[in-house]
Order: sequence, then structure tokens, then C-alpha cells
Amino acid sequence: MITCFTQAMLILRWLLDNTRITQLAIDHGVSRTTAYRYLHEGIVVARYVQQGETCGDLTRAG
Repeated sequence: MITCFTQAMLILRWLLDNTRITQLAIDHGVSRTTAYRYLHEGIVVARYVQQGETCGDLTRAG
């Protein structure tokens, strides 16, 4: 389990620096599968924020 800040850093490194997912997993102490899950979560949240959705909408979306 990583903090929200650490998850944000993982996502930003992937988006901005094109860091490979394997390296992100190693750096953040999680498995590669978990790194992909955290990355996907972040992308989903970013999409909802960009569309102006509320936290309630995000929770219902699962």
C-alpha cells in the first residue's frame, strides 16, 4: 500500500518521464501488477476530474 502522494508521483513519472512500469514498481516497493493498478486508478480519477465529475460520481462508478 502506498500513500496518495506516492501514487501521484508514480503516475506523474509514468506520464511525464515515460518511466517503465517495472522501474516504477521497484522504486515504490510494489509488484508490477499493483503498479499497473495504481496507474489505472490515477488515470480514471484524472479523467473524472477533467470532466468535472464529483467524488460521489466517482464512487458510484466503482
